[in-house]
Amino acid sequence: MHEKSGFLLAIERRWDDSVAAYDRALAYAADESRGQVKVPLGRALVSYLSQRDAGRDGQEGADVTARLAVDPRTLAHQDLSQTAQANLERMRAGRFDLIPYEIL
Repeated sequence: MHEKSGFLLAIERRWDDSVAAYDRALAYAADESRGQVKVPLGRALVSYLSQRDAGRDGQEGADVTARLAVDPRTLAHQDLSQTAQANLERMRAGRFDLIPYEIL
């Protein structure tokens, strides 16, 4: 629920609320390998978009995405791996049209 809320809050550009929702979602993902990477990937997406929205380069979110894209837990889930790689390419190109990790 918190992860979905985080994504919806990001759509509204409520960046701080979105990050807080993703942080709450981390507590529920602690015992599940998919969630351990999916939630931080979603949070990194928000970090990147919020920084770009503020006129910055979004490097922090891109760095987290780059690290998680090659994490064995991410690679174990083809959908997460493909989405992380696609988002990383888009982040490196300075794009805003990122792919969500959360399906509503």
